[in-house]
Amino acid sequence: MTTVGPTLLTPRLRMRPLRASDAERLHEHWNDPGIRRNLFDDEPVIAAMVVALTQRSDLDFAMRGYGFWTLVPRSSRNGGELLGVCGLRWSRDGIRMISSVEEGHRGEGLALEACRAVLDYAFGTLGLDRVVAAADENAESSIQLCERLGMVRTGTVDHLAHFEARPVPPE
Repeated sequence: MTTVGPTLLTPRLRMRPLRASDAERLHEHWNDPGIRRNLFDDEPVIAAMVVALTQRSDLDFAMRGYGFWTLVPRSSRNGGELLGVCGLRWSRDGIRMISSVEEGHRGEGLALEACRAVLDYAFGTLGLDRVVAAADENAESSIQLCERLGMVRTGTVDHLAHFEARPVPPE
């Protein structure tokens, strides 16, 4: 499949849609113990799953206008170091925002920067009226991220804190 999603730019990040050529690096990234625990219920992420997630993201961009973006330094031109992944995915409870950042770059505000860009895109470009997120109730940094994004906690189910964001009406 040809990548059809837009590239998003933030002050420090170039966010481009996942590509099939990212599979090996994504496999390593998503198998980081912290990421795997929070995004994949601590189950190993096999190579076939990475390929499926990349293809699903491509299809979502083509059909819905959203998917997953890789996070690389804005200054890099040809790929660059993978700093993380952020994006949107359909779920039963709404369009869900998901993010992950490489261990060596956690605490630098990259997830906040990427998630803000994704929310701006979701509400401004796509015109969505709601985006949801979930975080393990023990993942303090994930919960703080949702709160810093202005997301409202809507409850806790099965040890997951649920959040939602809505567009801010113009003044």
